[in-house]
This record gives sequence, structure tokens and C-alpha cells, in this order.
Amino acid sequence: ACGGNGMLYPGEDACDCFDCFEGPSCSTRLEGEACVVVANSGTPYLFEDYWLARPRSAPLSVLPSYHIGYDAHVPRLEAAIRSLHGLVGNAVTDGREVVVGIGSTELIAAALYALSPTQDEATASVWSRAPYYSGYKQSATFFRSAGFEWAADNASSPPPATAERPLIELVTSPNNPDGHARAASVAGPHSSAVMDHAYLWPHFTAVGPPVAYGNSTVALFTLSKMTGHASTRVGWALCSDPHVAARMRDFVQTATFGSPRENQLRALAVLEHVVGSGGEIFTFARGRMLRRWERLEALFASLPEAGQPE
Repeated sequence: ACGGNGMLYPGEDACDCFDCFEGPSCSTRLEGEACVVVANSGTPYLFEDYWLARPRSAPLSVLPSYHIGYDAHVPRLEAAIRSLHGLVGNAVTDGREVVVGIGSTELIAAALYALSPTQDEATASVWSRAPYYSGYKQSATFFRSAGFEWAADNASSPPPATAERPLIELVTSPNNPDGHARAASVAGPHSSAVMDHAYLWPHFTAVGPPVAYGNSTVALFTLSKMTGHASTRVGWALCSDPHVAARMRDFVQTATFGSPRENQLRALAVLEHVVGSGGEIFTFARGRMLRRWERLEALFASLPEAGQPE
């Protein structure tokens, strides 16, 4: 209906056009300066063809009478998350608590709150080694918390970690933006880490031994970079320390009254498909990304005085 240049969603009269196309059926191609491609967006359109080819693979129907009330806990979602990690082999879930939140964005803030000091006279420093994900600073500063403050501006090395000034390190592995595998830079009795594993899936990187962290580390994962369902806003944390998990749940409950049940049900349907299919979505996404990289290399090779992308 959109000529491959957009998407027509159920109930809509016109297509939602991709960059450089417009019109009810996205048939008009924009030229010259009118064609602006937004290249800094993380919207994972990579997975659209996979789900379009499987329109009935993860059906979801929610009746208006289903679970009216405030309790939004979905035990099957936790079971599906544990099964997913067992299939992929990227994280140990035995002996870990699962905390569900509204995407990794909320869980980053929840982890900072949970790992920060409980005593009033102490404030944690939040630090990340450059280059780091640009959203970390906002998560650390938006709420103006008295328990922690951002300390990574113009700081190439971490600040000292002390009882009065403990350190929380934010680590993305594989890293955004350079894709390198990373580990926490600091270890000790007054330091902790938030390991952001949004990209620790087979289509982004080789999956080595499953991550298994101790009580001072929270591991984060998200649905968006794994299946493409970014607007569903579901992420989860794996915590070894029940106290940290409880504080994260308190944050999520206070900030947003929990994660909406409908969002969790959609995530459940998608994850059960991924597990039930043996992870075929990873094979699809890996192949698609390899083909795109080959096209990018060919493009750079055709340009004068241009080297190969690293």
C-alpha cells in the first residue's frame, strides 16, 4: 500500500512515510534539500520485515475487563525473560531477581537510586568512561537527586570512591557509540556499576560466557534493540542483591506506578515467540546487518580518497 516507502497501520487512512517520501501512499519522492534523512535516531526499523512476514506470530488481544485495577505484575513475563537468556546464553538468571521497568531509561535512573547511599550525609558520584551513551547524563541529573550527582563531564578518569563519596559507574557493553566490549573500570568496597547490555544480543556481537555479576552490579536489558519494539517501553534488570532489587522496584512504583500491563503483555507475546522459534529473529537481523555493512563498505570504497570504515 505504501510502495515500500512507508507503513500503513490498521485503522489509518494514510501511510506513515519513511524519510524522503511523502503523500498518502508515500509515492512522492523528495529531492535535493527537501530530502532530509534523520541519521541520529535509534529507531530499530531493522526488524520491520521480520514481523511483517510473521503477522500472526505474536498476537495480542486484551479485553477491557482484563485485570482492572492497579496490580500490573505479569509472572509469565519474568519466566519468558529467564527462558530468553537461557536460549541466548548471554546472562545468568539463576539466583537473580528480575525487575521490569518502562524501558532501560527508567531502569537506569532506578539503578542509580538503588545503588546510591541511604544515609543523608553521603552522595555518590556517577561516572562513565568516554565515549558514553549521551542519555546517561540526563538520567543522572534530571531528578536532581541528593543521593547522586553526575561527575563525568571532562573527567577522563573516575573520581575516587570513598565511604562519603561512593562511585557508581555506568558501562555500556557492547558500547554505544563505538561497539567495543567494556567492563567496569573501578572495583572496591565503595564502588558499584550499572552494566547496560542493550546490545548484548547475537545480531550485534559475539555472545561469550553469560554475564553473572555480584551484589554491587545491576545488569540492564531492553526489548527495543532485541526485537525492535522500542515504543512498547519494556526493559528489565537482573539483580543479585534483593535489597537493590527492592529499591529499584520502589523507584519504578513511585515514579510511574509500575510498568503498564498492556506493555508487558505485548513484550510477553514477542518474547514467547522468540523463544519458541529458537531465536530465528537473531539469524534474520544478523544477516540483514551484514548485508547493510557490505553495502556501506562498497559505498566507501567507491568514493575518491576515502578509506574503508573501521
